[in-house]
Amino acid sequence: MNKTNIEWCDYTWNPVTGCKRGCTYCYARGIHNRFNKTPFNRISWHPERLKDPAKIKKPSVIFVGSMSDPEYWQDWMISEILDVCKSCKHHTFMFLSKSPFQYKSWPHLGNIRLGLTFEKCDNDIQHEKLMFHARENYRNLKFVSIEPLIGRFNYLIPEPIGQVIVGAMTGRKPVRPTREMVQSVIENAGENKIFWKDNIRVLYPDLCVNTEAKEE
Repeated sequence: MNKTNIEWCDYTWNPVTGCKRGCTYCYARGIHNRFNKTPFNRISWHPERLKDPAKIKKPSVIFVGSMSDPEYWQDWMISEILDVCKSCKHHTFMFLSKSPFQYKSWPHLGNIRLGLTFEKCDNDIQHEKLMFHARENYRNLKFVSIEPLIGRFNYLIPEPIGQVIVGAMTGRKPVRPTREMVQSVIENAGENKIFWKDNIRVLYPDLCVNTEAKEE
């Protein structure tokens, strides 16, 4: 468990590390390579970390898998992780994946939120993922993360999503989102609340105004 500077959560928790996707802008790969000799595309299980959430007594928002993607987790890994979430009802656990399809088999837990992440949404494949995420009855709260925003978001985000998180690219040579890209998110957020990270709000303070949470 690590206290984090990520603005939409309090801690990151990584019982699984590694990702096979190979995104060029991946910050997690850089962190991994700095401290490990094993390749980042190796999916590694860390059972010694399973007890960490229970050690935090204050109700917290915990990002699960900031150094991985649940798409590459085996079913037994997911089962053990969700057992911890179930036992720590005082925390809210946030998951993020580029593929929403594995969420369909996850059980309902009132304290988990399932996220789908994009860097843009401008083609039929990305749109289908968005619609699958919106229409499937996971029975868990949903959100969308657009980070880093490096292209246009051309499709309406249906209201069942609930929350949209948006951030800019970080690193040595980040691609700066254009004003047009930011406006495309605003135009397609629908009734969902938007949380703009500081690294994008500083670029377009007149556009990036965080909206209030809707009443559940």
